[in-house]
Amino acid sequence: MPFPPGGGVDTIARVMSAKLAVALGQQIIIENRPGAGAVIGTRAAAKAPPDGYTLVMFTTSGNSVNCLRAAKAMKKAGGAVIGLLGKGGGKVKSLCDLALVVDSTQTNHIQEAHQVVMHLILEAIDAQYA
Repeated sequence: MPFPPGGGVDTIARVMSAKLAVALGQQIIIENRPGAGAVIGTRAAAKAPPDGYTLVMFTTSGNSVNCLRAAKAMKKAGGAVIGLLGKGGGKVKSLCDLALVVDSTQTNHIQEAHQVVMHLILEAIDAQYA
């Protein structure tokens, strides 16, 4: 987690990881590595072995410098980039292997749509491992 504990992204990650842990039947650990505009945590994840045990979670602004750095780092490391985006997808969209763009410019609508997508993903995981 490239952000400090207790913030919005950390809280969402912890809620999701609890559900994912139940679905997978194994413990999920959130390791916070904040600093340098999320570069430290993102770099650590990008250099992690490609064993399916590393997940990078960051905000969804398609023009955020941090999101652009993270997407570029994941591409360089050979990882896939999936973007949950809004407002046209921004600059990050071109770096995504899969871009799910919410057709809205209102942040609250974009975030609500992203929550629905995350619930659907967790339900699919739940169905796969139940």
